[in-house]
Amino acid sequence: MNKRLISLLLILCLALSCWGCEKTPGPDSTTGTVPGETTETGGQVTVPTGSEGAPQPETQEMNTAPETFPCPEENIRPAYVEMFGAAASGSNGYYSGNKALKYTDMDSGKTVWLCPQPGCIHQDESCQAWMGSRVSYLCDYRGTLYAITEDGNGGYLFLTKDPATGERKVLEHWESENEYQYYSNVALGIFADGKCTISVEKRIVAPEGGSREEAHTYIYDLASGIQEELPQEYTENGWGIGGMYGDFLLLTHRDELMTEEEYAEWGEDFYGGISYEEYLKNRIPSEIRLYNRKTGETKTIASEEEGLILSGDPAVRYGYTYVYQKGDDICLYDLQTQQEQVIVTMERVINFWILDHKVFLIQSFDGKPGSGCYIYFMDMDGGPLYLLPNGGSTDAMEFGIVVEGDGFFIGTYHSGMRVISKADFYADRYDQGRGY
Repeated sequence: MNKRLISLLLILCLALSCWGCEKTPGPDSTTGTVPGETTETGGQVTVPTGSEGAPQPETQEMNTAPETFPCPEENIRPAYVEMFGAAASGSNGYYSGNKALKYTDMDSGKTVWLCPQPGCIHQDESCQAWMGSRVSYLCDYRGTLYAITEDGNGGYLFLTKDPATGERKVLEHWESENEYQYYSNVALGIFADGKCTISVEKRIVAPEGGSREEAHTYIYDLASGIQEELPQEYTENGWGIGGMYGDFLLLTHRDELMTEEEYAEWGEDFYGGISYEEYLKNRIPSEIRLYNRKTGETKTIASEEEGLILSGDPAVRYGYTYVYQKGDDICLYDLQTQQEQVIVTMERVINFWILDHKVFLIQSFDGKPGSGCYIYFMDMDGGPLYLLPNGGSTDAMEFGIVVEGDGFFIGTYHSGMRVISKADFYADRYDQGRGY
């Protein structure tokens, strides 16, 4: 299996991770209690144990529709349009297409090509809506579109486009040199403070047989074009970038410890056939670090020894805030203040994420896969914990969100991709969603 296919599968797994009530492996994630009373004001919320461990949610009722929020402007992630087909705009709408782009305005419901040319069939570079031969990543950042596309010759382009004029500019071009040296994947990361992260993977094949991968991660300055490479320590060992602010990066390493049985079932093939003992020896524990790009200094924010669990969902940052779990505490880390806050304490949480200025939690009935679950949400600033109606289902998340816009979500519902207003989502009116 090549590296590009592995990347596609990992992205799909991450995007789907919040939809079912399956256990997210990690220390202390299989014990816990049921939901209970919550506080009425901001601050930490502790959910007490129900009698005999029976699921007895006693959350505050939603007497009025919860407040909704526009998307944050910094630390935003691009949409993987090659798989999900749409990217939110900086206003209440979204772009779709993986060659020429269309725009849908959610307020009017109208969809138009980004091309005013009469008679244009929108199939090549003569079209003003043309973005590239095959767009994989697309992001609307500060009113400008950024994308990664294939160049048609085994390489990749990093492009920018003005959606109003159609002007397209190539910022970077990774050209495959020959059949022995070529780029296997280029991916966009997050956008913040006028910069973005780019991951580049290059395969080098020896003429006599065998090959190796080179991986590099860059902090790309969108104004100057200057690329700053992240140290290899944080590129080749499974580290990710959880957020950016000024000179600081929040670096995360997610690697849940597998039992010997889990490793025998599927891990041995994934790790190249090494023994379980060798896997334990080479494994890097889960950790969150604060890294100063100028000085190279690091500070541990949370570690596996503290019961750190990192979510498998990609929606783990909201502006300069990052969400993670330590034991039974769901924590928020503010990159601007460099402060950690425990927002809620709840046992048996098997997944969590942030959308619409809210922390979402999935709690299983008994900590076991397939046991059933409840889905909750609360404001990032604290306050009551609400039970998501979820169409009355306790089997899985009925509407699996993959894209957030200012006033809407895009996700899967009944095996199809749908767009729904945030108001209809919280009101449990999933049938009001429409295809796109």
